[in-house]
Amino acid sequence: MNFLMQAHSGWRYVVIAACAVALVNLLSGALKPRVWRRADGVMTLAFVIVVDLQTLMGLVLWIWRQLADVPQRASWEHLITMFVVLALAHSAVKQTKRAELDRDKFKQAFGWLLIASIVIGVGIWRITTATMGSSAAG
Repeated sequence: MNFLMQAHSGWRYVVIAACAVALVNLLSGALKPRVWRRADGVMTLAFVIVVDLQTLMGLVLWIWRQLADVPQRASWEHLITMFVVLALAHSAVKQTKRAELDRDKFKQAFGWLLIASIVIGVGIWRITTATMGSSAAG
């Protein structure tokens, strides 16, 4: 499970990079009106897939630790945060499919991903400080 923990921990940088690329692309489309291209949808979907994989790894780790009865600080909080980000990311894709105008697609996707990125940032900060606090105490 140590490998999976390292993969989950390292994959967050892929999540951050995918989110940044998608946000910059979506913001440029929202500020400078242009046609919604297939590449715009693919970038947004790529972020969702990266989040899906991160959540899957995290869920496996969470279940494993619950079964092994490993004490964890902020366990439930982190689990809930992962699912909130998952819902926000999937909402971004769903809203782009519902929007009729290209500009609305960019705005909807950007808004949902911006909120997701804030939750990701808070989640990483919280789990990092919880981990650092527990290792300093122990």
